[in-house]
Amino acid sequence: MTFEALKIEEQITQSDQVPNATHCAMMARRRFLATFVDICVVQGIALYIAPLIAYAFLLGSESEFHRLHADTAFNLFFDSLQYGFFWVWGGSSLVLWASYSVAGFCFYGKSFGSALLGLKLVTPSGANPSAAAVIVRSLFFALSLFLMGIPLLAMVRRRELKAWHDHASSTQFELAD
Repeated sequence: MTFEALKIEEQITQSDQVPNATHCAMMARRRFLATFVDICVVQGIALYIAPLIAYAFLLGSESEFHRLHADTAFNLFFDSLQYGFFWVWGGSSLVLWASYSVAGFCFYGKSFGSALLGLKLVTPSGANPSAAAVIVRSLFFALSLFLMGIPLLAMVRRRELKAWHDHASSTQFELAD
């Protein structure tokens, strides 16, 4: 779908007071794509950028031990994925996801993905959510993914397009101005 088509859908749906099927479908598509972009950003940081920073830090260390074992430390992370230590990757990803969400949603009301697709996360009063609300939202989102995304499917059936994590944190997405 092109950017012009998204703008036309937005104009059609802004004219209606009650969310119609077109508006719900547009918001569901945008939320899905924004989440996909955010997951790609976070996993890119978790899998590639963070180990490279750690590697550079160890190489630049004044300690002879750190310099000699930098390659071992760098490969340890990738070996842990290969040999089934997914809890290392999963735990670091969850912490990174929560940090990424708090930084974006608390200060700007948007993450990179939601800003790219014209969405803003707000409380019922229209303000940016608090850090506690965003952390609760992140934990419930992780729980939804752990349950194979089944709780996320309930969002599509509701007119307000709120999933577990939206209800738990009392937040909702709106079109950004």
